[in-house]
Amino acid sequence: MKNKIKKYLIIFSVSLNIGFIIAAGYTLIRYKLPYKGHYSRYSYHIRSFDKLNLSAEQKKQIDQLVKDYITASKRIRYSSNQQAIKTYALMEKPGLPDREVLDKYLKAEQFAESNKEKIKLRHLIDIKRVLTDDQATSFFRNLAELKKAHMIKLQQKP
Repeated sequence: MKNKIKKYLIIFSVSLNIGFIIAAGYTLIRYKLPYKGHYSRYSYHIRSFDKLNLSAEQKKQIDQLVKDYITASKRIRYSSNQQAIKTYALMEKPGLPDREVLDKYLKAEQFAESNKEKIKLRHLIDIKRVLTDDQATSFFRNLAELKKAHMIKLQQKP
């Protein structure tokens, strides 16, 4: 009886692993990202570059710009998260929080958000400087289409 249960558990485990391998393979094929790197959060952005037939020099410059953007974005997200943690710590205390302190935390979070938008805009301008006019037109049109598709998906979610 115990051997039979072990046998079923092993078969189940192997089947599960095969399923994970197939799912990973499907994902790699469906979302093949020829642009190698550490850009998981920004992969839609990177896939847009792959369609532009960039020169080697352009790829090098854009790769550096993307790395710089990711670093700056992480720094701002970290700062914003620190502010959120302070806000939550203030809110968890009994009674209503001090309004002045809460406003100070809110202003710090808003400052981080506005910096995030400034960094994004600066990044897009730097990207545009590297691209030819035709490449820039194609790139920004593609980003707009991706953003529209993303908005549609958000509207469809409950």
